[in-house]
Amino acid sequence: MREIVQNVVLVIIEILACDLFFQTFMERRFEKKPWVHRMIIGILVLAWMINSIKAQNFWVKVALGIGSVSVLMGVLYKARISQIFFSAICYQGICMGMDLVLLAIVRCFVDETLMVILQKEGKINILWILFKLILFLFIVCINRKFSKRNYQLLRDDEWIRFLFFPVFTVAAIIFMLADEEMARKTMFFLAIGLMGANVILFYLIKDFAERAESNKKDSLVKERRNHQIAMYESMELAYNQQKKKVHEFKNHLNCIQGLLQEDREKEALQYVSKINNLSEQHMNYFTTLNPVADVIINQKYQQALENGISMVTVLNELRGILMEDKDLVVLLSNLLNNAIEACDKLKKEQKQIKFKFVQQEERVILSIKNPIKGNLRIKGNEIKTSKKNEQEHGIGLYNIKKVIEKYGGEGICEVNKGVFSYTIIFNKKEMQGVYETLRSGES
Repeated sequence: MREIVQNVVLVIIEILACDLFFQTFMERRFEKKPWVHRMIIGILVLAWMINSIKAQNFWVKVALGIGSVSVLMGVLYKARISQIFFSAICYQGICMGMDLVLLAIVRCFVDETLMVILQKEGKINILWILFKLILFLFIVCINRKFSKRNYQLLRDDEWIRFLFFPVFTVAAIIFMLADEEMARKTMFFLAIGLMGANVILFYLIKDFAERAESNKKDSLVKERRNHQIAMYESMELAYNQQKKKVHEFKNHLNCIQGLLQEDREKEALQYVSKINNLSEQHMNYFTTLNPVADVIINQKYQQALENGISMVTVLNELRGILMEDKDLVVLLSNLLNNAIEACDKLKKEQKQIKFKFVQQEERVILSIKNPIKGNLRIKGNEIKTSKKNEQEHGIGLYNIKKVIEKYGGEGICEVNKGVFSYTIIFNKKEMQGVYETLRSGES
């Protein structure tokens, strides 16, 4: 009974360390449902216990351990399959490396083969627990050192290249355990060397992630700058057009007045009709009393009409929305650009965008719906672009997500029967807190 309890403690320590290891490189799925996280961790503990008891062949035991971690951690964490698999193998290599170090130390005091020592595992379980605690502390150090990086920016081919060394580490340790004649010192230093090399690998991954983050930030800054330039140019154009309209309006009034003074009423009516037709071609379609929103929405509406896309809108007064102009431009420009681009690929009768932007007492709601061609991948409530250059074209979607997070909003995107929808909801109190903080930082 005592031996069973000790084995359970060993497995629990290993799984908790494994969970912490994955937290270093990935984002958890069930932040708001901790009971789901605990339940899956419990299932993983049970799976490892069964594996340690039932699996006789060492290769099979390692494969089942990596497989169970890959599957269950893939449920718990948001990451690509290549990253999950890499992390599972890497963690397995660290665990086995620690075990090999312990066995090498025990062999320095006990003149027996590894197989004999392993068969006497119950007699050295206290040492195993001690080393598992050291393993946990080692993983804590890794977490402190290598967390707070966006490892999701690394591509699949990069993770596959990184995968070589942890696979080699696991295989090398298995062969070392199988070699009964290997010298104790050789085993000890090889195990330390392999673990040290894996730590160096973490530094390489961190450097790659930092470089990817830097490139992403540069692209983000560039796109925001382009959005702001486009906004200011549009506002300047709208202002100049308004001045021109006022001047033309005065001329039209003078002309109508002259015709009426000469009792040419029929010609005056014809002239008024002509002016009405011209004004409809140059009018602002929507007025929300928010200058930035008016410029972007009218500009994109005009673009949609020119592309043969019908656009159904639901708007109300948007004056006083507590959001920086640059962030509002990012949201509206990217959402409408993506919808127009998607509709451009469809047949004429399918081209329709439904756009809603309303301000309520407690919430601000922004939503867009449009049909799409083919399948759009949505993973973890994030859109996976179908464009070839995913790193470049994903910037707009990344910007939308960052603005939503910045103001404490919630974004829900889904595809249903060939129609894509993206709904964003902001709480006005949270927006006010963020906005006031930003303003106080500027002053």
